[in-house]
Amino acid sequence: MRGSTSRSFRNYAHIPSIVPCITAKLNPAVPGIVLRNHGIYAWGANCFEAKRHLEAFEFLFEHVYRMKALEL
Repeated sequence: MRGSTSRSFRNYAHIPSIVPCITAKLNPAVPGIVLRNHGIYAWGANCFEAKRHLEAFEFLFEHVYRMKALEL
């Protein structure tokens, strides 16, 4: 994903501290976030759509990981 800006959000033990960081940077076109040292959060209109988004993110992250591992 060259040229793209990857961004993970800082994780806090105090959950309300996460909210301002995330809401200020959310992109409505992207149905998920990566929370540093915690994982992926995805959402959708229903649980099936949210799961589909989560699986898509996992696939993309795996692809990027493998490309970096192979130095392509």
